[in-house]
Amino acid sequence: MLRTTLAALAVTLLATVPSYAVMCQDTGNVISFEYMDGDQVKINEADRNDYDMTELRQRGVDAIRVERWGNCVRAFVRLADGTEEMQFFNPGSYTRAYD
Repeated sequence: MLRTTLAALAVTLLATVPSYAVMCQDTGNVISFEYMDGDQVKINEADRNDYDMTELRQRGVDAIRVERWGNCVRAFVRLADGTEEMQFFNPGSYTRAYD
């Protein structure tokens, strides 16, 4: 019984490893979108996402929607055939982070 449980746990862990495969480390010259509201620092997420989308589009990426995902910029990109693909980019250089 214990062997079966451990084997099932090992298979489950191995199956979830690809979901952690994308690693973005290049933070480069990232613009701060923080502002003060009294004593609290606020982050304007919508402005940051718009900025990321603009940077990607200037680099030839047809991004439809962009958001921060962990240390990465996650973009939903329109491909030449009209389909969409989720891609990850480094937030400083906007280079593609391959998984």
